[in-house]
Amino acid sequence: MMHALARTDLSVIEEEMKQITTKLEKGEVDLRTERLMIQGLKDLATEKHDVMQWMESKKSVGELSQRHDDLLAERKQKMEEINELREKEKDLQNQLDKGAPSIAGECGNVNGKINDVLQDKAFLVEALKLDRQELKDATIRHKVKLAEYREYQKITSAYERKVERQEMLKRKQQQAALSRQYKEEKKEREKMMEKRHLAVACGCQLFVGGLSFRCSEERLAEEFSHYGRVTDAFVVRDNETKSSRGFAFVTLANAEQANAAVDRLNGTDVPSIGAKQGLTVKLADKSKQQLDWEERHSELIEKHKEEQEAAGPEPAFNIPNGVNGSTSHQATAKEVESDVEPNFALAVEVNGAPKSSEWKKALLSSSSKNRQPTGEA
Repeated sequence: MMHALARTDLSVIEEEMKQITTKLEKGEVDLRTERLMIQGLKDLATEKHDVMQWMESKKSVGELSQRHDDLLAERKQKMEEINELREKEKDLQNQLDKGAPSIAGECGNVNGKINDVLQDKAFLVEALKLDRQELKDATIRHKVKLAEYREYQKITSAYERKVERQEMLKRKQQQAALSRQYKEEKKEREKMMEKRHLAVACGCQLFVGGLSFRCSEERLAEEFSHYGRVTDAFVVRDNETKSSRGFAFVTLANAEQANAAVDRLNGTDVPSIGAKQGLTVKLADKSKQQLDWEERHSELIEKHKEEQEAAGPEPAFNIPNGVNGSTSHQATAKEVESDVEPNFALAVEVNGAPKSSEWKKALLSSSSKNRQPTGEA
């Protein structure tokens, strides 16, 4: 047991436990240190329990050893008495051999005493055997308990390592899932930004201010679809509340449609998307990021413009006189085919929020309703 225990002083262990408890009560340590201190407190409690068990076993073994020593001392004393009686017996036997009948009675008494001492000796020997067996059994029980405790420690340690490995594997799986999700979202954002940069490079972007906090991309694109083909629309939102910050950017197919939207909507109160002070609609300057992208992808822009030119000129749109298309007049242009569907860009939110395609059908239906099959006004 002495080899299994690092120390046997209970006062030292209790002092360490008291110091750790005092530090935990003050709360001056961080979470990781607190966990380590709690684990250390548990280890000290286990060590204290083991030391107390060891001390109890040691005490029991000490008592048995003391009893064994007492029996040995008593046996030694009895053996001395036996030897004395044997010497006396020998002297008496010599006297008997010389024919001294006067001591016959004394001889009989000595023989009785010898028999009594021999009986006491047999009793002490038997008691000594029993004590030795009891001491042996106690030692065996102590060794068995010590072996069981060591086996328990091994099993507990193996289980804790297994749980730790499972938790580590779970954390790795969660990190891998988050990494995959982040890569997919990043890929989607890059794809969306490519579409947005291309739409701005081939069209005309407008800045729209004075929006309400409940304004959505669907309503914004639907309102501007009366003046041309909306290729991109997004509302700038707050990172925490996700509500509109009061301004947005809308990209139309060309500058003619953008100017028409500016003329009609700038300074106008549009209840469906704007606040009470009226909208601020103007041509937006291209950002440095947009200019750098156009410089790197000039071939892609030229190819896209060639495809647009090959597809034919932009159809004319019916520009409404009032807000939300309450009354309208025809713009001078060629006859608009009813089966032409505008190529709306997907509306997205800032900060990589999920894209929405539900408003496409609404834009298609609303734009087709506001078109007129006639030519010039």
